[in-house]
Amino acid sequence: ASGAARQSAGAPVRSRLKFDSPESRERVEQFIIRLSSRLTEIHTAFEKESFPEIVKVCQWISRYSRVLGYDDFIQPAKELSGMAADEAANEIPEKLDELRLLFARIED
Repeated sequence: ASGAARQSAGAPVRSRLKFDSPESRERVEQFIIRLSSRLTEIHTAFEKESFPEIVKVCQWISRYSRVLGYDDFIQPAKELSGMAADEAANEIPEKLDELRLLFARIED
């Protein structure tokens, strides 16, 4: 099975940080909503072969995943960014699927 397929049955994805206040919970909820749209942006950019846009979105994912403690996204986003920078189009769909599967496992 591919790496993405193996991950689909993995453990829930949670932040390593505690978010006890309503304000911090709202930040997390906004991040999750935005992350969903950012994954769609990557797909759209890939269809248009806009590799610089993929790099930009992956940098956002890495940065905000780190800030909010969703470390599971950091490495795959960096890898996808590198693939996009190299215009390695044949490798991008599987890595994007990996990120989508991680997203589907987010629990709070």
